[in-house]
Amino acid sequence: MSILRFFSQLRKGGVASTATFEVMVNAPDGNRDQERNLLFRCSSVDLPGRGMQVKDSVTYGAPYQVAVTGTGNTCEVEIILSENLSEREYILNWQDKILGTHRKNISGNMWDIGYYSDYVRTLDIYKINDLDEIVHETKLIDAFPTTVGTLQMSWDQGAAILRLPVTFAYRYFTDKVK
Repeated sequence: MSILRFFSQLRKGGVASTATFEVMVNAPDGNRDQERNLLFRCSSVDLPGRGMQVKDSVTYGAPYQVAVTGTGNTCEVEIILSENLSEREYILNWQDKILGTHRKNISGNMWDIGYYSDYVRTLDIYKINDLDEIVHETKLIDAFPTTVGTLQMSWDQGAAILRLPVTFAYRYFTDKVK
């Protein structure tokens, strides 16, 4: 392949930038202001991959592998935090719907595990082009935050921006090229 054909092919479809994306976190409480806030504060996200669990099978002859189930349904998101850490509180409140309200010492369902349908939501990941148009959309179906990462604060870091790592589990994902 000539270098000219290579560049011609790249110009045709362009190249995807890692920095042009948006993440819409649709949490159970429906706080649209906080959802819009998170849209601009997600500094990184992992588009989902897909794997599968396989098992050996032999009916006759050489063994072969067959798929059993999908695996690895998690997505990592990093959120830039505001001074009062309201984004962290928003995600922890979502987890309270899952794990109970013991974190806030609210009586009632302090240790009750929530119903699946009450805490799962869709997480939308949009790939944006240079014209600010959505060119690809990934939806994580039945998503919820499984891990809210720790925050390390230190005098050694000076004025570094505090970022919250969050791991979301999801049931499956859909992709749509616009």
